[in-house]
Amino acid sequence: MNAPAERRPGRIRRDLKRRLLDPVADQLTRGLSPDAVALTLALGLWLAVIPVVGATTILCFLAALAFRLNQPLMMGVNYLSGPLQLVLLVPFLRLGRVLFGASEPTPSLSELARLVAQSPARAIQTFWVATAHGVVAWLLVGPFLFAALFLALRPVLRAAARKLGVSAATRARRAAPEADATARAAPDESTAELGPALAPGLSPTLSPALAPVLVEDERAR
Repeated sequence: MNAPAERRPGRIRRDLKRRLLDPVADQLTRGLSPDAVALTLALGLWLAVIPVVGATTILCFLAALAFRLNQPLMMGVNYLSGPLQLVLLVPFLRLGRVLFGASEPTPSLSELARLVAQSPARAIQTFWVATAHGVVAWLLVGPFLFAALFLALRPVLRAAARKLGVSAATRARRAAPEADATARAAPDESTAELGPALAPGLSPTLSPALAPVLVEDERAR
């Protein structure tokens, strides 16, 4: 009877490692800046607790697309924040009721779950006003929540990047081979221009191949 309950913490740790910790470490070692990772996590967590069940995935996807943030990290935060969204659902609804002075009592989480399970359409019809008030409360709290998360995560991720041996110089060195490869692939304009002039008697296929040799010889003279 207790076996599932005993395995649950282990499953949570595995999900946390697989969906968040490992992707964060991977992105840091690949050269993504700690500030960009902190921005992704903070924004993803804020969007993931909106008091509208079922809207978080599309919100996180669009935000990552609009701000060019890392999609796997954003979706990992969204997945792991599901329980937190349910915990904060009723507080957001209550705050919205206070802000708008609504007289209707805020339903409990169990009442919401029971009504949604019985008739989703009726749940929407019954609680759409309370949900709209809750969204306004979420929008008001959101900037403070986002700023606090970003400022708290940034030093932690910078320390993690240093521990992993990733720095700005490391990211620059990793970008250097790509730039070198691009430079090597680009043709030498002087060779391309001097080749046909220095080897007019050669065939078109041999002239480009011998052009570098002829250029060096001409420069030596």
